[in-house]
Amino acid sequence: MATLRSGHEMTVYTPGSTAGVPLNIIGSFAPPPHGDAESLRDEVEALVQGLLGLVGVSSDPLSGREHVLMANIIESAWAQGETLDLAGLLVRIQDPPMRKLGVIEVDSFFPKADRTALMLRLNGLLASPSFAAWGIGAPLDIEKLLFNPSGGANAAVVYLAHLSDEERQMVVTRVLSKLVAWMRTQPGSTKLRVLVYMDEVYGFVPPSAAPPAKKPILTLFKQARAFGVGVVLATQNPVDLDYKAISNAGTWLIGRLQTERDKARLLEGMTSASGATDISVVDSTISSLAKREFLLHTTGGKPPKTLSVRWAMSYLCGPISKDQVALLPGQAAAKAAAQAGQTPTHPSDPLPAAPAAP
Repeated sequence: MATLRSGHEMTVYTPGSTAGVPLNIIGSFAPPPHGDAESLRDEVEALVQGLLGLVGVSSDPLSGREHVLMANIIESAWAQGETLDLAGLLVRIQDPPMRKLGVIEVDSFFPKADRTALMLRLNGLLASPSFAAWGIGAPLDIEKLLFNPSGGANAAVVYLAHLSDEERQMVVTRVLSKLVAWMRTQPGSTKLRVLVYMDEVYGFVPPSAAPPAKKPILTLFKQARAFGVGVVLATQNPVDLDYKAISNAGTWLIGRLQTERDKARLLEGMTSASGATDISVVDSTISSLAKREFLLHTTGGKPPKTLSVRWAMSYLCGPISKDQVALLPGQAAAKAAAQAGQTPTHPSDPLPAAPAAP
């Protein structure tokens, strides 16, 4: 473990706070350096949905006038290679650079008085002193999150415990949409290049709703494997997961379930991903699990196995507070490096790296 630890750098990023290394989530909306039209649209959608979610505005990507206007403004700027910031976006909401949206005049589609009201809501983000930390810190650049200045692999931990639900959605949406855009520029690989781990996915992939972070998570489940990107989701709330959406997960680890409702929802989702596995066997096995026992189920046709976990080889103190983050080893140096804007070198054969969202 010491050898493994010494070969990797770990940084805890605290978006919206300077307790750890702040992460610049909304300070700059730079156009993607490369990528296809689909990646660009996905990134625009994630950015707009995240911003609107922060101010409590629900707007459908296809028909919501707030989303349509903001997406067109950002796409127009990016098409010209222009980097927007939040202040510039607000100015263009009030005075859009385009005359029509589709075949409808902008003022008919979204009257000026209503645009001003939207601008004022978003302006609250700029006016709030507590929101200043959202626009400073390390850039939201996947290469810089994954690789350190010496070219080694990073473990980049994005700390979310201090944020509201809306802010968590914003951060996860932005980070994962950036990861998807980066992933699509990489060649295919049969080896693990990057591992994305989310410790408690409750609220991000619900069965009957579509919060902003759900789309990039599902995109990773559908496409990431071909690019050598792995995804691990963990939850203590099995009834809240959209199992049909993540039914192409290759490996399932199931512990003791407290209620029959939890087990029924899990088995329902696993049915479409079970392959040749007898779900009734899985059902009876789950019911007989003891503490520290898990059912290992893979989709390759192999029968499920029961395993017992060993005691952890490190001290698990439980969740840490925002103030404790600042005391972690290496945080001061990492914060100084982020403020200095150091650019990592890209190794020719990168080790697996792990951006995570606890």
